[in-house]
Amino acid sequence: MAHSMELINDLADGIIIGVVIAMVLILALIVLLFLHAKKVEIGIYLALGERKKIITTQLLLEIIYPVIICFSMSLLLGTVLSQEVSGYMLSENMAELSNGFSTTDAYEIRGLRIEMSHEEMLEMFEIRIDVTTVMKFYLIVIGTTSIAIIIPMIMVFKMSPKDILHS
Repeated sequence: MAHSMELINDLADGIIIGVVIAMVLILALIVLLFLHAKKVEIGIYLALGERKKIITTQLLLEIIYPVIICFSMSLLLGTVLSQEVSGYMLSENMAELSNGFSTTDAYEIRGLRIEMSHEEMLEMFEIRIDVTTVMKFYLIVIGTTSIAIIIPMIMVFKMSPKDILHS
């Protein structure tokens, strides 16, 4: 079991890295579309002398609030669903393995030694997310969203207000 859990952790780490990269790319494209829709507003603000930092902060807040709300809902739903799925899979696996025997007898028949009960195994697979993990998730989401917003903003701010309004 320990080897299987290590493989799953390695796979999860790779998936997380891939998801973060994909998230930055997708959000950057979405922000480009958002900026295209707001180009007149940005051009007018720049023409009136508004600082680029203020405009960037405003756009960052307009985008990051919905991202945080959606992420919060997905974190809650994902935790609940993963708990249910992992508990179901483990229960099914143990029921299949036992084939009418008690769990301990089923393992011993197959030559495996087990020193924990069925309930202890289920408890081991319980999904728990602590405050530190949640904070790390939020930092990653806010960081990737900020990067995805700042990259297109740099491209827009290289243009003059006149070019922004005429493009």
